[in-house]
Amino acid sequence: MSSNFTKFPNWINLYDRASRIPLAIYGRIWKTDSDIIQVNSIWSDRAQQMKKTVRKHRVSSFKYNHETKKINKLGSFALPDDTTESSIISVCPSGRKTAILFEIKDGNGADRKQFFRVTDNETGACLLCINVTGMKKHGVVIKDSVFGVFKWSHNEDKLLYLAERQEKPAEFYDADLEWNDTEKLAKLKIGDKFKVVESWGEQCVEVKQPIISILDINEEKIDIFDEEWMDKITPESIVWCPDNSSIVFFGLDNEPFKLGRIFCDNRP
Repeated sequence: MSSNFTKFPNWINLYDRASRIPLAIYGRIWKTDSDIIQVNSIWSDRAQQMKKTVRKHRVSSFKYNHETKKINKLGSFALPDDTTESSIISVCPSGRKTAILFEIKDGNGADRKQFFRVTDNETGACLLCINVTGMKKHGVVIKDSVFGVFKWSHNEDKLLYLAERQEKPAEFYDADLEWNDTEKLAKLKIGDKFKVVESWGEQCVEVKQPIISILDINEEKIDIFDEEWMDKITPESIVWCPDNSSIVFFGLDNEPFKLGRIFCDNRP
């Protein structure tokens, strides 16, 4: 087995690329009264990062040309059609690509992992699939109806979204700690394990300290913007500028308190 690995040093990447090729598992051809032919099909491919088989539903339209006796393709569009829980779906402005935020939980739901998956709507091929949780750039991606955002840039190579700030788990008091080392104790956040972190409440209980995040599809990387002023302001309704050079958003004051966002939309 090891000798085969030496022949293919990039066998993992090769297998990952090959597994992204979708395979048809079901299809049906519909002939209308006109010369339009519609083909409905279900395709399947393997998402190695998620360890799941993902299905998508593709609808293709064709037109029969009586003069040339040929069938011309008019267009094709694919959307996810699987049992894996998809949290957010966003189609790019041109309609050529679809980005999906998948969330996979373990048996008891205590541990969850989030994945970004980008597919080509015409061919159904997977363009990108990354484990967002495993990158540890930020916390949970926010997906509620108030603060959740998943917007394509105008050149369709980046995705803008909000996520919780990545916080180091706080520890409770321990008798074995070095109590004389005050700097180390501050880094460990000793005694803050059960400290209440205020959220925006009212169906936004998971929104506490959101930060601005951008997924670069071409580079397959995530950039975060966690500035000092974000401790005082929570961004909302984020949009791209026309030239993709910057973003614009509406800021909510975190003080005097965060509760009351949904039913108090006139707050300063």
